[in-house]
Amino acid sequence: MDKSLKYIEMCEKALEIQQEWIPSKGDWYSLPNKTVEICIEDEMPRTLTKNYLEISSNNKKIITLTKRTWLPRQDQLIVLSKLPGIRFSKNTLIFLNWANRKGPDEITPNKHRFDTLEKVRLSYLMEFKHKKTWYNNSWYPMGKNPA
Repeated sequence: MDKSLKYIEMCEKALEIQQEWIPSKGDWYSLPNKTVEICIEDEMPRTLTKNYLEISSNNKKIITLTKRTWLPRQDQLIVLSKLPGIRFSKNTLIFLNWANRKGPDEITPNKHRFDTLEKVRLSYLMEFKHKKTWYNNSWYPMGKNPA
């Protein structure tokens, strides 16, 4: 599981992915101080808002809001990037073709732009589902020159 600062940054800026998150046991997330935690059943009761904010209270007078950033695992990214009505083997072939294609710099294949499979899969998901590409530490709409 990628818990690097770069992956946290990519996930923080992938707002479309964050909106799809329904927290469940085993999910990884980052807090504002970049500490990475995992959802477990035995956590103190907490509530998450639609804006990725955790509402918690230690007593009846103090309410705390803490932003959580979901860090999807590779298996979750595969499920999210599945194209509807297409078999797993065909989806895998589409991903592999994308991985071998040149990225935004027109030189480096997508599979070599990142150092972990989570980053590669997140980039693929953002491109195919949300028409954005990761370049120079930001998600850019496809077809626009990020420079």
